[in-house]
Amino acid sequence: MKLIKNTTLLLMAITISIGLVITTSQPVSAAVEEPQKCTRWHTVNKGEYLSMIAEQYETNWYSLVEINQLTNPSLIYVGNRLCIFHSDFSTMPLVNNPISSNSARVFATSVKEDQTVTLQGKYLVANSRYDIYLGKYKTDPAIRIPVGSISTDKNGAFQTTVTIPKKLYDVLKIRVSLTNQRGDTKSNWFINTTSSGNVGGIGSPELSIAVKSVKKGQWVKIETNNLPAKVSFKVYMKRSGANDRKWVFVGTLRNSKGGKVVESFEIPESIKDRSKLEIMAVNDALDMDAGARFDNITTKAQIISSIRLDQDTAVTGLK
Repeated sequence: MKLIKNTTLLLMAITISIGLVITTSQPVSAAVEEPQKCTRWHTVNKGEYLSMIAEQYETNWYSLVEINQLTNPSLIYVGNRLCIFHSDFSTMPLVNNPISSNSARVFATSVKEDQTVTLQGKYLVANSRYDIYLGKYKTDPAIRIPVGSISTDKNGAFQTTVTIPKKLYDVLKIRVSLTNQRGDTKSNWFINTTSSGNVGGIGSPELSIAVKSVKKGQWVKIETNNLPAKVSFKVYMKRSGANDRKWVFVGTLRNSKGGKVVESFEIPESIKDRSKLEIMAVNDALDMDAGARFDNITTKAQIISSIRLDQDTAVTGLK
């Protein structure tokens, strides 16, 4: 039965990815329970299909299937009203998997805080005009501010600098999205701090931590790689393998330039006699973290072997 169910879902995904849509006009709302709880509707236009609509709102097609009780996800009609966000359903966001070099995307290369952001696009539709929008991350993607437009070259690439709107001043994590007249939509995010290094978003250099040296039971010195500039990270330690509730706050990590930064933190009294420890730096607003395991033994002042933490489980309970 499980195999049949998985096969059915796979066939549904393949059908949807092909983009099958019935173009006969049948302006009927989907079968949504308690439609008054729907916070965002979308009217299907000619040429649209479910996965395209889901990408536009940064959710997944199977969330739309569940909310709208669609028996056949490949059969949506021009004029149909689909509920995108519903208070009784937890919509699934797009999975932010690393993007390969030949995938269409938009990303920031440099930022001047509350002033401008320089954007690049790769492998988009060639010779196409895209409108550019900025907005707060983790809000309804339809709430966005137009900031300009660009035309891609024959390779589907572009580079441009746009002004950050006043409404987004002091917003740390900003979404950028592109949309052309064919409905092709791409989005990403960036950190609103002055930087030309790790500016955040999918495809940006990954933050990591390595243990540089240790004084047993007293302190540990770490070195960061790709630390975002002017962003504060809370730093915690615990005994390796201990429950996530055992994380102990030990200080703050912040640097005006970012990149490679060396910083020392005292080992908490409660774990100073433990043989294996973990250290973690976390920024809740950016959903960004990095950490490492290390042996609580005195070492020389040189980078020693350290084991990266499992980021999916290491910060549970800290956010």
